[in-house]
Amino acid sequence: MAHTSDRLHIFALSITPSFVPSTGSLSPQLSVRNAQFSTRWEDVDDQRAQVVAVTLANILPGSYATSLNAFIDSRYEISVSGEGVFIIAAGLVYRLVPADQTRVDVLVFNNNSGTGNATVMIKDGSGNIVGTSGGWPIVPLQTEWIVDADVLTTHETPTWWNQAKYGIL
Repeated sequence: MAHTSDRLHIFALSITPSFVPSTGSLSPQLSVRNAQFSTRWEDVDDQRAQVVAVTLANILPGSYATSLNAFIDSRYEISVSGEGVFIIAAGLVYRLVPADQTRVDVLVFNNNSGTGNATVMIKDGSGNIVGTSGGWPIVPLQTEWIVDADVLTTHETPTWWNQAKYGIL
């Protein structure tokens, strides 16, 4: 095969902000990117509280990162509700700059192996609701593990492992 050098490769990239703020007061624009009922749990009062991993994003463009009003700099609380789902411990976010996202763990009891859809609610430090996002599927907590590849591939690493900082002093 002969090597030719007469090829032209053109690459293009377009960047479009996901949110363009209106003129006036600027505040964080929060979006729930994902809410996943995981196979992880924490022991709470001798019961397994299921971990719901919520991905929260501040969808303001990064160019607004220098504006003090454009990012979260105080406590925000993330909770999850739905049929058969009861909040045990809300997720907390203390800082989120424009164009950034974070994952927050919310602990819930999932009675009757709750089904249907859940709603994620975001409250600011004053308790005001600043956003809701619904339609997230409720998945029961996997409590029995059997020797089956389909079941075992859903197993996730425990919370303590995800939060570990091995080798970092």
